[in-house]
Amino acid sequence: MTDKSARKGGDFKTNKSAGKAGQEQKLAPKKLVGLTFYIMLMIAIIKDVLDALANLTLILSLLSIVFSFLAVLIFGVYYYINKVKPTTRKVVTWAVAILLDSIPFISFLPLFAIGFILTRIFENSKLARTVVSKVPSAPGYKK
Repeated sequence: MTDKSARKGGDFKTNKSAGKAGQEQKLAPKKLVGLTFYIMLMIAIIKDVLDALANLTLILSLLSIVFSFLAVLIFGVYYYINKVKPTTRKVVTWAVAILLDSIPFISFLPLFAIGFILTRIFENSKLARTVVSKVPSAPGYKK
């Protein structure tokens, strides 16, 4: 894939103001994009649907627990492969989604999928990275 087609497809962030006028400098590839992002989003949605249905029967509840465990492992590997750093804001987002999923009447909300989309926004948005960089990080975590 050429540099021009990569920018056109949205896989790279560019900085038009850097360097000479009219030249674009490739800053960094966007994270959590492409077909794998949508596959992971479907896994998150399936997990959320199973969580909502888990309130109905014991068998679905057991299936939901197993699938939730596998989904968290799959997402952990996906984030590691895409070099997603666990900043305080992302960890809090994930923790809140997991805690709210454990509350019976709130578990019907698609919190895992929302957390996944928020993680993508935090990774690819310059504004979100600026705001996150001003928030103190977790104890013991080095930037």
